[in-house]
Amino acid sequence: MAASAPSKASFRVPSRAIIMEDLRRRISRLDGTPVAALRDRVRPHDVMPFGVDAIDRALPGGGLALGALHEVLAADYRDRPAALGLCTTLAARLMQRRPGPMLWCQAGDGGDALQPYAPGLSGLGFDPDRVTFLTAGNEQDMLWAMEEAVSCAAVAGVVGVLDKERHYGFTASRRLSLRAKENGVTLLLARPHRAPETTGGSTAVESRWRVAARPSATPTRRRVFLPSLGQPSWQLALIYGRGIKPGQWDIEWDNETVRFALAAELADRPRAAPARDGADALRHTG
Repeated sequence: MAASAPSKASFRVPSRAIIMEDLRRRISRLDGTPVAALRDRVRPHDVMPFGVDAIDRALPGGGLALGALHEVLAADYRDRPAALGLCTTLAARLMQRRPGPMLWCQAGDGGDALQPYAPGLSGLGFDPDRVTFLTAGNEQDMLWAMEEAVSCAAVAGVVGVLDKERHYGFTASRRLSLRAKENGVTLLLARPHRAPETTGGSTAVESRWRVAARPSATPTRRRVFLPSLGQPSWQLALIYGRGIKPGQWDIEWDNETVRFALAAELADRPRAAPARDGADALRHTG
């Protein structure tokens, strides 16, 4: 008797839930993270406190909303390393809270790009062994890659670096925000300092920050990494967000405790201009 033709049900595409569960099991076998931990998603209104009361009070819920899109802008062209430094330190705190890999995305068509440098990232308390670095061919491919990444609840988070913008705007940010919220994945996006001028300032983000480098205080204790340098220090401004209280703060970052603090007042500062903080974490290529 001739064999019957296979039914259409035999070729049914697995559901998204089945695909995600299979991915969690694969990741669990690779890095030993329990499947249950990978299955946990960020609950609505979960936040990651900065640990600085003045900043946390300015944010709804008392911290940076998780499972959301946050933008970080450099105050000036020369402050781009500072903006990436803030993204890196926030990602380091995020990796303490969530298992799984961190994805770092940027486009390879930027002529004046800032590239991550693993020893420098380690010096900011960021574990490069848990990071997958992805360089897309262009901005559109990068936006696609970030959208796919925030669609996977098994990742710890996503860092995106836009050196120039042609396609990122409200529609792209809306897609990223919806995917991030749906899957509980936080996306930290560094944008060019002129970004609001190119998009009209209209993007669907949970918060937008502006960062400038500031001189570091004289070290009061010997650091393990680059002991002669002071703590990275930035001027941080919260300029847009839902339910936020705009404000500006001078902060420092301690890579050994992975914590922020308000910067102490500067005293007996040499007149010579110091190197901009965060530059050791990034290698400039032109």
